[in-house]
Amino acid sequence: MSQDRLALRPSVRIQQLLNASRTIFPDNDILAQLATTQALLESGTGIRVSALARKHNNIFGIKGRGTAGTAWVMTNEFVKGKMIRVKQGFRKNLTLSDSFDDYKNLIINKPRYHRVKVATTFEDAAFQVRRAGYATDPKYTEKLLKVHKKYIAPLL
Repeated sequence: MSQDRLALRPSVRIQQLLNASRTIFPDNDILAQLATTQALLESGTGIRVSALARKHNNIFGIKGRGTAGTAWVMTNEFVKGKMIRVKQGFRKNLTLSDSFDDYKNLIINKPRYHRVKVATTFEDAAFQVRRAGYATDPKYTEKLLKVHKKYIAPLL
């Protein structure tokens, strides 16, 4: 990323994320839009940026071990249709660039995301990423579509 801090002003942050997403997916605008939209949904579209993004350079909400270890935080998960609060390990990264690398590696290298990679529309990519298990929220696709329509589509 051109700067390795997430901008605080929403309009600047949106453009920053879109530029970085286009850098990691230079030949696939659908994946660039999906990355930007997911980053906004996962890290915050308004004035406030999530603690996971701000403190741990994880703007995509990816679980596991990152370049700086694991951050254990409380999160909402849907289990059998019910939302529960649980403590989970999320990737803690040294930089925002590490977060983008994590995301790209996940989408490109995990077979379960194949249908995301070959989607021909943003809407299909949003549906396929939820279907592949990226998030447990049953309304994840709807939320992606709403964020995309409000923040990303006007910039295209």
